[in-house]
Amino acid sequence: MIEKTRLKDLRGDMDKALKSVGEKYGINFDVGRMVYSDDTIKVNVEGATTSGPGSTVIEKDFLKSCRMYGFQPTDLGRTFRTHNGVYCIKGIKTRNRKYPLIAERVLDGKSFKFAPDSVINLLK
Repeated sequence: MIEKTRLKDLRGDMDKALKSVGEKYGINFDVGRMVYSDDTIKVNVEGATTSGPGSTVIEKDFLKSCRMYGFQPTDLGRTFRTHNGVYCIKGIKTRNRKYPLIAERVLDGKSFKFAPDSVINLLK
């Protein structure tokens, strides 16, 4: 039986496994949405070649559409501080209208979603 509490562990294990496969083939993998029922699971996995800035899907989306959100292409990889820690801008998921900006917490590497306006204010 598949349980919601085990999905976090499954995602972490998949990230680790796909990282080693990606290093072998020069591809960055991103485990996306996971949909499950009692006995089945569907996982969305995206991959992109690893060749400098813009090597993942969210990085490419950031470079294409950053100006639409008030950012510059040079903001990719910049860090900002909130009351919960320091974060590094990793990309944009354009389909998320409310919190499209994806940033990684420097302390533990966990990804978070942010509203662009709040991050722009923190970058100033």
